[in-house]
Amino acid sequence: VEALAAYEQVLAQQPAGPDADRARLGIGRNYLTWGKYAEAERVFRHLLKVLQLDSPMMPSVAYGLAEALHQEERYKDSEAAYKAASQRWPSFLKDRAKLLLQVATNYERLGQEAEVRKALLTLYNVHPREADAPDALIRIGNSFRRSGQLPRARFLYELTITNHPGSTAEGMAQMKLAELGQAMLAQNQERVVELGVRDSLQDRPLPIMESGQQGAVFQALSKAYAQTIVGSEALYHLGEHFEFTEEWSYALKTYQELSDREGVVRHDPWPKAARMRLRVLVGPWVE
Repeated sequence: VEALAAYEQVLAQQPAGPDADRARLGIGRNYLTWGKYAEAERVFRHLLKVLQLDSPMMPSVAYGLAEALHQEERYKDSEAAYKAASQRWPSFLKDRAKLLLQVATNYERLGQEAEVRKALLTLYNVHPREADAPDALIRIGNSFRRSGQLPRARFLYELTITNHPGSTAEGMAQMKLAELGQAMLAQNQERVVELGVRDSLQDRPLPIMESGQQGAVFQALSKAYAQTIVGSEALYHLGEHFEFTEEWSYALKTYQELSDREGVVRHDPWPKAARMRLRVLVGPWVE
């Protein structure tokens, strides 16, 4: 609020010129922070019209517009804005890990998996020490999994475990490997065999765990990361595992335990997801 007041004061004193443009850029960024995305879009579009192309503010304005469009869920418009900005200022994008994450997320919304992986791989290669780098590896694995390329997904999860031991990302990758095995067991058995044979040709056996092993992995991760979102997600998948094995009392107990974690971890979506599963399983009895 104080920053916005300062920017508005600058505009009142000098409605045009470089200082006014910098103030408008600050206002646009503030609007993004506060979730006023339509207002941010208007500010950035105005600046694109009045600024010279060689203005040092132009990259921030162009990528700011793309972010505003993404937040408005106008993903195709955002894609066009990101492409236009990256063609003119590619190094601005490459040098910013958070911006690469935004681009990858926008492509995820559009289902353009190859572009998702390209942005995330750039992030990991250029910013290997950034906090988001291990998560980028996992998200590349998730993209391969969505594309049906399970061996490559497995490789990325294993790479995360190898390169980032002791991190939260390691626990997430272990959980993703267990999920991968559980998903394969749920498939048609012939398809599982086919995938296993195909991958064994490259001496890379797929991690088809026994059901009990998968449950043990989820349970161990839920305890090891009990105070994090990773632990909550592991607990949710443990509930799914009990549903898969038709151990209904354990499934209900697990989902209830997770539901009771509401508010323990900030911005944790899994307690709400657990309550939704409880409603599906037992209907009005939990109301």
